[in-house]
Amino acid sequence: MDIQELSNTYHQISLSRTRIQHSLLNHYLTLYFPEMERYLHSTRAEWFCRLLLKFPTPTSILRYKKATFVKRAWDIVGRKVCKQRFLEEVYEIAAHSIGLPVALKGLGITTCKLQLQR
Repeated sequence: MDIQELSNTYHQISLSRTRIQHSLLNHYLTLYFPEMERYLHSTRAEWFCRLLLKFPTPTSILRYKKATFVKRAWDIVGRKVCKQRFLEEVYEIAAHSIGLPVALKGLGITTCKLQLQR
């Protein structure tokens, strides 16, 4: 009985994670920061979500100078070999993003952050 209960719990957690990932990909990233989708992988999901919680839109990145953004995002990204180059690339991607310009305190960004926290 315990093994069956554990299996059911694992199944429900997997379903929930999949729903959240689909919600992020189909609703939030597509509208607000579509270029970031290429960095979402299961091995990077944790730091990816932390980065988007801190910088959910291109506007939230571009309000800082490149060096300031790199400094603020340094500890969020995790252990990467070329972290400096990666963060500078994210900054450049944000500069040329086709995402919708939305207010950082808006309802859409708030719901996006809620999904990222889940």
